Amino acid sequence: MVLRDVVWLFEEANLARFGIDLFTGSKAILPRGPGPFCTLVESGGQPPDGTHNMVDRPAYVQPSVQVMWRGDDYDATRDRAQASFEVLYRTRNQFVNATWWVRVLMKQQPFDLGPDDVGRPRIVFNIDVLKRMSPETSQ
Repeated sequence: MVLRDVVWLFEEANLARFGIDLFTGSKAILPRGPGPFCTLVESGGQPPDGTHNMVDRPAYVQPSVQVMWRGDDYDATRDRAQASFEVLYRTRNQFVNATWWVRVLMKQQPFDLGPDDVGRPRIVFNIDVLKRMSPETSQ
């Protein structure tokens, strides 16, 4: 799953820890506090790709993820969003959490989406990933 892979990348880069300041899914409940906090939500994606020797399932999938940072301090939140952008940008032709990733397409630069429901600024960007379906299909 792409969200687990992005969590792995962020934890390896010491950007965030799952369940503390990193959460997944649209129903994630963020803790109280200044943050910054990150939420990762899967979005539309692109159609899968096949290959001549992989006919029973897709050889490559192309999920999309929205990366959203929010926190009381705008500059700290913006800095964390930029750092996560840079981690994802340089991820290509490598194993991520035991799954082969070909590339990450940055759909835009991090931008201010406006405040959340409790007034914290939200800095967001979206990515498309081209990767193998799972560790089992990455050999």
